[in-house]
Amino acid sequence: VAAALSHKEAVLLTGETGTGKTSIVQHLASQVGRTLVVVNLNQQSDTADLIGGFKPVEVRQLAQALLDTLFYLLPKVTSKNRNQTF
Repeated sequence: VAAALSHKEAVLLTGETGTGKTSIVQHLASQVGRTLVVVNLNQQSDTADLIGGFKPVEVRQLAQALLDTLFYLLPKVTSKNRNQTF
């Protein structure tokens, strides 16, 4: 791992849980003063785990939540009696 790091090569570590893969990389990162980003992957991992994905959302759900919040907050900042004419 250290040799690959010195040559700026990528490394893929595989193995059983608890064998020290993450620990050795964390130690090397601290030794060279680099920030380490850990991404835990498994057999079910796909590109969405790395770069994100698109989740369709019903626009009506978003609007309804906003409307509910508005109806909750509006009476707290306005007077129904003072705005009766509107």
